[in-house]
Amino acid sequence: MKNENLQMGRKYAYDLALTDIIKAKNRIENIVRRTPLEYSPSLSHEYGGEHWLKLENLQRTGSFKLRGAANKVMSLSEEERQRGLVCASAGNHAQAVAYMAKLLSLPAVIVVPKGTPQAKIDGVARFGSEAVVFGDVYEEAQDYAYKVADERGMTFIHAYLDPMTIAGQGTAALEVLLEEPDIDTFIVPAGGGGLMIGQGIAAKGINEDIRVIGVQTKNSPPWFYSFRDKKLNNDVEFKPSIADGLAGKIEEPNITESFKCIDEIILVDEGTVRSAMKWMADKHHMIIEGSSAVTIAAVMENSERFSHHKTASIISGSSVDTSLLKSIL
Repeated sequence: MKNENLQMGRKYAYDLALTDIIKAKNRIENIVRRTPLEYSPSLSHEYGGEHWLKLENLQRTGSFKLRGAANKVMSLSEEERQRGLVCASAGNHAQAVAYMAKLLSLPAVIVVPKGTPQAKIDGVARFGSEAVVFGDVYEEAQDYAYKVADERGMTFIHAYLDPMTIAGQGTAALEVLLEEPDIDTFIVPAGGGGLMIGQGIAAKGINEDIRVIGVQTKNSPPWFYSFRDKKLNNDVEFKPSIADGLAGKIEEPNITESFKCIDEIILVDEGTVRSAMKWMADKHHMIIEGSSAVTIAAVMENSERFSHHKTASIISGSSVDTSLLKSIL
């Protein structure tokens, strides 16, 4: 890592810079696990290039979400924390907030939409938080969570529209580059944008030439069309997706902020995501959710684009229902 590439003071998105990612790392280092960065000989041999996997599926709560939740909660005042925490989530952020509530002995209300995998709801209950199932889609669950926060005076912890959450997510890329400083491409699940933007801020804060590529499935493609149109575009067809954690509408300011630090968005087929989940079980003996597997799917479908690069794919989480897993395997 060359010193001249360091851009610690340069602001990329949400007025965040590399220094904010470093502060987040210091704030949460005793809470989150420094997850393994594992070289994948199978992926590299089969598809060309040099491919590394950042295994956030081995994070304490099973996903990267703990990084953002921990940084946000630990940045709150004591008074804000003691009011209790509330969030809306399709699952992984729910478990992360519930974990922080248990760690700090705080009350928490977690609102999840109908259809959330039972494995993720069980994770919330395991940490002792109050789980509320409300709404058919994430947006309805979020509106209800805001209402709970207002009525009970609790502190809302957003999954991806908060600079402190995003800075926490960015610590994953920081760990990658401290271990393998010549990584030149990050492949990241798009989702609500928090993870993707966090990796972009961290990576480009160190070296502006690093490519950061977001991935979502063709069944939920608003990021792809928003990048094409250079503006927010949720006027797309949404279909059920095996990558349920990435599905749904996206929001400002994340789309505008992403233009500052994300290079492009790739769409992948649902079938390839299923194949990638099975591939990960076969080759690395790990169970990952569809939202994680999109990064492997992106390499499978676009091998020529990565064949001369050293990539880091963020394997974002491990929560998948047993029935779905059986059907895939």
